[in-house]
Amino acid sequence: MKEMLANNEGLMDRTYLLDNKLQHFIPQTQPSIPEKCTREKLVNELIDLLDVNFLYDNLIELTQFWNRFYTSQFGVNSAEWIYEQYQTMISNTPNDLDISVQFVNHTWAQPSVIASIQGIGDNKDEIVIVGAHLDSVNWDAQNQDISRAPGACDNGSGTVTVMELFRVIAESGLSFNRTIEFHHYAAEEVGLLGSQDIANNYAGEEKPVAAYLNFDMDGYPGNPALFNVITDYTDSSLNEFLYQLIDTYATIEYSSSDCGYGCSDHASWDQAGYRASFAIENGPYPYAHGPEDKLEYLFLPYAIEYCR
Repeated sequence: MKEMLANNEGLMDRTYLLDNKLQHFIPQTQPSIPEKCTREKLVNELIDLLDVNFLYDNLIELTQFWNRFYTSQFGVNSAEWIYEQYQTMISNTPNDLDISVQFVNHTWAQPSVIASIQGIGDNKDEIVIVGAHLDSVNWDAQNQDISRAPGACDNGSGTVTVMELFRVIAESGLSFNRTIEFHHYAAEEVGLLGSQDIANNYAGEEKPVAAYLNFDMDGYPGNPALFNVITDYTDSSLNEFLYQLIDTYATIEYSSSDCGYGCSDHASWDQAGYRASFAIENGPYPYAHGPEDKLEYLFLPYAIEYCR
């Protein structure tokens, strides 16, 4: 299995799920997706609050963990650190907002982390999720539990992007029609384990997830710098809205491609019956899954484009 994962051969490990199957939820009526961008003034005000220094400072801290492997104590500690950052951010938000953060424990050591901003409108039970995996791995090493894996790009970049989205929205004091959740998954590198576990539970409980947007590696621009929108294991209608968001709010353009397999946590939500999208950097990034995945190789103003 290690060789398959190291070579990106598309393993989604379901051996820990009941009957080795992922729940698949098909709602009678899908939550609606906007047909066009209509909140430009509000969104641009939030964009003005984005801070590249927040990404930089938190990525420095995150890459100080020796690794973030899902069975190591470092991996546990890194999840606890993310949880603590959310607690700090929540303490700086208006008291009238219904905001929370929690651990999601699994059958392995590293927990996932979920923060939530409760919706207040007629569709408050519907959920919009942005997510990123928090773990890292060094597939060159014999023992991943003790090997160096700073994981700056994969996936520290996506992790701090999701954290910055939360910070800006929470500190703005704005409330939204739908509930927004911010997910940080354990154990993505070994078969999308954390996101599969959570998506499986949501499907089993028939939770109405309107959309899932994945962030995994968004700090290393290619030439030219573009969003690379993944078109397999994603939803075409949600992708069309993502293209509109990029055209309306970003300052760079997009391309599209297939992974050819379930290459990140969007695939867990897609396979559970939910609409998912994923835009990754257009690299290619040469240092993933090794000890050289360091902050010094990233360009974080590019990651701000994903926040936009």
